[in-house]
Amino acid sequence: MQSKILSAVSIGALFTLLAVSAGSDFPEAWFGSPMPRGLRALAWAADLLAGPLGAGGAAIAFGSLGLAGIGLVARRGSGSRPHGAAASTRAEPEIVPERRRSFGTKAAAGGPMSAPVASDDWFDLDEILFGGGHNQTPRPGWALLLRSPFTDWTGASSWLGGVPHAPADFRWPRDPDGTPQLFLAQIDLAAIAPEPRTGLRPEGLPESGALLIFAGSAASCHLITAAAMASAGPVTPPDELPAIRTYGFWGEGTAFPYWPVDPRAFWDEGKERPAAFPELFARPEQWITNWGIAAVEAEEVIRVLGNELREAERFLAWRGALPADDRALANAVIVAKSAHYPVIVELGSVMMADLIEWRDHALSQPPEVPVEADLLAALFRRRRAMEGRLVENYGTKRSLMGDPTALWRTLEGPAARLRAAPAALHGFIAAQVTDWRGHRLYGVEPEFPNNGEDLRGHDCLLSVHADRLIETDSEHEYGLSVWLPTEELRAMRLDHTRLVRHCAV
Repeated sequence: MQSKILSAVSIGALFTLLAVSAGSDFPEAWFGSPMPRGLRALAWAADLLAGPLGAGGAAIAFGSLGLAGIGLVARRGSGSRPHGAAASTRAEPEIVPERRRSFGTKAAAGGPMSAPVASDDWFDLDEILFGGGHNQTPRPGWALLLRSPFTDWTGASSWLGGVPHAPADFRWPRDPDGTPQLFLAQIDLAAIAPEPRTGLRPEGLPESGALLIFAGSAASCHLITAAAMASAGPVTPPDELPAIRTYGFWGEGTAFPYWPVDPRAFWDEGKERPAAFPELFARPEQWITNWGIAAVEAEEVIRVLGNELREAERFLAWRGALPADDRALANAVIVAKSAHYPVIVELGSVMMADLIEWRDHALSQPPEVPVEADLLAALFRRRRAMEGRLVENYGTKRSLMGDPTALWRTLEGPAARLRAAPAALHGFIAAQVTDWRGHRLYGVEPEFPNNGEDLRGHDCLLSVHADRLIETDSEHEYGLSVWLPTEELRAMRLDHTRLVRHCAV
């Protein structure tokens, strides 16, 4: 840690050097071509700042960032630790393996990025600025797709939430302080089919049996053989199992809601939405497919536009009462609303009448009958014409374009609630539920925007996104993931797990 603090202080000197030399060729000559991502970004920023600030001003700015680096490396020193590690020590790999290699194989000795990097090396700056430093090489992943609530869940062998199934002698895992962990996932290993592009399964993963994953303040993973699973049954949770709210989740109870999943292999390039799962809701005609959906969607837009018309009336009355020289009129928000609300007043009433007429027509039709494509297209031409006049990206602008997410939020809930929805909405609901939702086994975790854990030499075993359906959503996090050292994961040695909560802010 001391060496990292000294290194962070020296970062200020490096920033100064980069700033003063902005526009010159020497950084590439010193650090190689291409430069490390972190240094390349700093050199670019130095060049950018040297223009308006001058070399001296840029040097001062970067010197200040160097001091801030002390706080960043200190934060890294207090990041996640392997399951069972003492709280007073930092657990990190002694040597970090290569960061880029083919799935399931090692890079050739001396090949690109194959040299080990000591974890105390000050080039942690690269990881501080650009995520956890974990392997971003494209590789196979297995999406854990939630099963439609309208299909039969009987006999599901993989699921998130609920309770695990295990032999009678299975001991419920606990955190280092003795607190029982929450059950997160059970995966049927026989369902992990080879990825079609490469024909690969995860190296070391058995072809049968079950993988059980738990999480609390730490995480734990447990392999159960196929023979042992033959006598498995539901495991009764400990009486002292904490509520999931204890860990910041918004759900109720002591277990995440049970939801079967179907693993599906895909080629993972670390994108937020993998190419294997194309967008199903990009255009209104993709999801407004029958009169029932058309009526519900129109009702939601009517609600949004009605609220906006009332707010426009209040705002313009307030603004009209201000003296012409009032300082509030120069406020950026007031300026934006002063441009936005007159357009709402000008066009909103006509659009409201149009939407009400469309909704009433939709309600007069059998809800499960397909919508007339030409009428839908004509409606959205009129809606887009109004949307094009709105400069600010307020809710009305999104709503006029067709907002499937807003409609989904009016329906989203437990499986029993979804099953009770009108039949005309079942197709829309099923598409939302079974779409890519970010739950994944193996694959590539996108780089973290706000986390400070050092994950070099580790690979992700499981990633679960913040999801209202399984109550893994919380205020400040967009998901969680379970990691292991790369070589240990390949050997299925599951003792040194690391739990990472994905910081959204």
